[in-house]
Amino acid sequence: MSADEFWFGESRLTEAYREAHELKMEIVNQQLWLQGLYNSNAFSVVISNAFSKGQKQKYLEKPIEIRPEKVSPEKARQIVIDQLNAWKEAWDKRREEDGRTDRQP
Repeated sequence: MSADEFWFGESRLTEAYREAHELKMEIVNQQLWLQGLYNSNAFSVVISNAFSKGQKQKYLEKPIEIRPEKVSPEKARQIVIDQLNAWKEAWDKRREEDGRTDRQP
């Protein structure tokens, strides 16, 4: 963030820059953790193969899947419907607790 943005820009910019930095650090941390996982697997294979007289281990055949599982459009639609229904129930409960039964805000 430049000094000009800090002093004369939107007040929300400092928070946005901080959040962006935290997200970048989280991504770096996850990348380093994944690299450690690959290194651990590689060292395990090397050490096991060096001292084992039986079947040799192999390094991973393909990269570790890090994306969440793909959800079908029907399941995604149902997730959204369930979430909206939960919000509606919470809204109705809050209005009942406030003693409001009408549908107008």
